Amino acid sequence: MPDKIKVLLVEDDPITQNLIKAFLRRSGNFSVLVTGTIKEAKAVLKKNSDIQAIIFDGQLIGENTLGMIKEVSDSDFSGHMIAISANTEPGGMHEQQIRAGCNESCLCKPPLSKLVELMERLTFPRPQA
Repeated sequence: MPDKIKVLLVEDDPITQNLIKAFLRRSGNFSVLVTGTIKEAKAVLKKNSDIQAIIFDGQLIGENTLGMIKEVSDSDFSGHMIAISANTEPGGMHEQQIRAGCNESCLCKPPLSKLVELMERLTFPRPQA
């Protein structure tokens, strides 16, 4: 079995943190580091060079993730950056996250299993035919 994929979740809502963490861990393929602020997220990313995916909520309390997304996009980070949002409005936070540098997105209205499916598709290679 391949090593677990290390994921950084940048989300400030404890209920959403726990739901996403539980769904990803339940698959058995992911270890999840959770942060609730940009400052925490930057510190965790700096200490964990083996992070392979970052899941960004768009709006945190008193701040948004757009600046960090842009910074990570401009850095040597080679993993996946995933925008999660329930906001489907044109020009809304979700679209802004993609423009800032997220290379994948998941509109996280229930069921959250769609996020697990996306993560597994992105992080585990498909067998070659």
